[in-house]
Amino acid sequence: MASAHNPPLSLEGWIPNKGEDDIIALGIFCHMINFSKNHLIIIPGAQECTYKPRKGFTTCEEDWFHVVKKHLREHYVPLAQVSLRDAIRLIVFVKKTHLPKISYIEVL
Repeated sequence: MASAHNPPLSLEGWIPNKGEDDIIALGIFCHMINFSKNHLIIIPGAQECTYKPRKGFTTCEEDWFHVVKKHLREHYVPLAQVSLRDAIRLIVFVKKTHLPKISYIEVL
């Protein structure tokens, strides 16, 4: 299995501050995604996400989820996250102002 590089401490290079769509799904290698704090739902994902975790983290999974949450925490809250086959990551965020409108979440 291929090994990925550690994610940067800031995701600004991967999630530029442009765009007006309500929902955005991001692949970790998509560099030209339109993004702004106006999106209602953001769904970042990665595949082949295996690397040596940085200091302070015991797993790549813990490290990756932390970096994404840290980048989006000002305007968004995570609703659900999942890792598959130890290398595929997916996390769903909703804009903080819309959290009270969500009543049911199920992760299968």
